[in-house]
Amino acid sequence: MPQHNTSIKLAGDCNINELTTKTLNKWWNEVKSSGLTAPTYDETKIKNFGIMANGPTTGFACTYNKCSNKLLCLYDQKPTKGNVLYQAGSDCTKDDCKPGTSSCVKYLCRLPKYVPSEDALPKPMCGAGTTDGMTYEMQMTVQDMINYYRRLVGTGWAKAKNGYAPIAKLMPNLVYNCDVLGKLSKTITDKCEKPPYTAALGRTMSYHYVEKTGFNSKTFLQEAIKTWAEQSKQADIQTIGGAVFYQDDVQQKASDWANVTKSVASSS
Repeated sequence: MPQHNTSIKLAGDCNINELTTKTLNKWWNEVKSSGLTAPTYDETKIKNFGIMANGPTTGFACTYNKCSNKLLCLYDQKPTKGNVLYQAGSDCTKDDCKPGTSSCVKYLCRLPKYVPSEDALPKPMCGAGTTDGMTYEMQMTVQDMINYYRRLVGTGWAKAKNGYAPIAKLMPNLVYNCDVLGKLSKTITDKCEKPPYTAALGRTMSYHYVEKTGFNSKTFLQEAIKTWAEQSKQADIQTIGGAVFYQDDVQQKASDWANVTKSVASSS
């Protein structure tokens, strides 16, 4: 995918909006010094302008990082050397856009619906032919949140009924397992049955069930994991022989918290 980047000064009293605008204008104004007589792409003279003015492009995004002092913009289409960037003619208020495919809005032909380029999207963490019905963002939300609550146990900040849960001596970081656990989870949810649910042999399960529509999937995941993890607040969590066991209050009041924080787990 085409991209362009430049160094921007982020130290001291900087205004990122002003710096970004200045940089974009610099890229766009390349055309002023090249004397563009025909809208064809020449990477040696109008590399940045050509990327920005490429007609087939439908989407882009920019970001910056203070650690590198770089402004980076990425586009979903790449102009080809010597190819026409766009068709010359009157603006779209006089020479309208293609009927049925786009409409003229502020001198640009706007598509009725933007379809993100698949190349620009992080792919779900699933092997070929396997899916759990989750996007990459949803998978990372689950992984990061569960590891956050495991980290609370590992640092002694997981709240319990009478203060804080005992600190875990060894609490490994979990990795998302789509190919096995994600696939098994999807098999259960695809049945669209009401709970209780039964985990596959040798597995354990937590589930969060609500009867409503129109909710945001990411918000639902966050709500579920928070609900499970905060069960510890209802339980009197004690050590027996230097370890926390799945019994008594933990089993009766914080079983999902136990699933989230089980130290021998390696994937979720």
